[in-house]
Amino acid sequence: MKAESGAEETQALEREGYIGSFMRVGTVVSYVSTSEIAADNAQRAAKVQVDRIRTVAAGGNPGH
Repeated sequence: MKAESGAEETQALEREGYIGSFMRVGTVVSYVSTSEIAADNAQRAAKVQVDRIRTVAAGGNPGH
């Protein structure tokens, strides 16, 4: 599965309603697991995770 998350590296897999995305943002490796949602929503979840990691790396609070 092709995925765009904004991370330096992304690898995603799709199987029977499940989508998992492994992403590398700097030195952080993140995994987002989704099930029973559309691929574009899974991609959006991965992008949110990347944004949260970058916010924390910059010293910010990802909840605000």
